Amino acid sequence: MRPVSGLKGGWNERIAYAIAAVWVAVFLTVGATLTVGHFYTLPRPDTSDPAVATALNSMRKEEQAQSWLAVHILYADCRCSQRIFEHLRLDARPSDVVEKVLLVGGSETLKQQLADAGFEVISLKREELADRFGLTAAPLFAVLDPSGTLRYLGGYTGRKQGLDVRDTRILAQLRDEQLVDELPLFGCAVAQELQELLDPLSIKYEK
Repeated sequence: MRPVSGLKGGWNERIAYAIAAVWVAVFLTVGATLTVGHFYTLPRPDTSDPAVATALNSMRKEEQAQSWLAVHILYADCRCSQRIFEHLRLDARPSDVVEKVLLVGGSETLKQQLADAGFEVISLKREELADRFGLTAAPLFAVLDPSGTLRYLGGYTGRKQGLDVRDTRILAQLRDEQLVDELPLFGCAVAQELQELLDPLSIKYEK
């Protein structure tokens, strides 16, 4: 039997289309939120901002004043940062470079593993990373030369969750006075303001 068409049927079709449109919009919003920071690059601080270099240099101990300084900014809840954790723990490190980890979150076990691998770990709260260092996302890699000049501030890989982590290569190139292009920053927002901007529905970043 053919369905009876009419006003009621027309409204039912419109309601069905409206519901479908809402679901599509929700799906696209959720999908876009979950991929932000992994398929798209996150904002990097301005390398020329003297406040960033000053804050990073303030972590040097007196006996480290004439050394190259590498700083790894990591967020324990970020999958991309977790990949860098494993790289730092397991791969060979340069013996004559001071390396520190600015760590937001993380267990005592993780901190001890990094310390055992030769890194000085500085634990921070999310707001401290932004307020003290002007940094809002991770993982982020910074290199300062013995004069205190910020020579590199960028990502670790050329693509999302790339296997080619280039921090030691970047260090070697900088020390040989070679030009180094700053890699894009793939990872997670750390600062609350950036999390709210990228994830207004609190899907990826729970409040």
